[in-house]
Amino acid sequence: MAKFFKCSAQELLPYERYVSEGSPYATQHGVKGAQFERVMVVMDEEESDYRTYNYERVFASAEARAADRARALGGDENTWSRTLRLLYVCCTRAQRGLVLTFFVADPATTLENVVASEILPRSAVFTQEVLAGLP
Repeated sequence: MAKFFKCSAQELLPYERYVSEGSPYATQHGVKGAQFERVMVVMDEEESDYRTYNYERVFASAEARAADRARALGGDENTWSRTLRLLYVCCTRAQRGLVLTFFVADPATTLENVVASEILPRSAVFTQEVLAGLP
């Protein structure tokens, strides 16, 4: 509630539009069953508690992913499996275009892990530096 009162008045109308579903934006949990022409998934763990969802965990090292996967296959409802299901829901909402955006402390390691995960092909992974150089 304290964060709400710190908002400037200019932020209130867009917030009202968002909560009354008049915004073109939606939360990851609010899109199940919906379809959108283009989807941008923002993966930012800065304010996360890391216990429920953690995108960095899904794109962790091969060893960490293997251990999490083994636990999930053994019936353990863990952060990795919940996050992977949420990512699936987000990605399958897109009809034509999908962008996954990572805000992480170590972009180079995340890039290596994303490519190594084989969830996305290398040709579909772009760094900030590459995007900044596009016309």
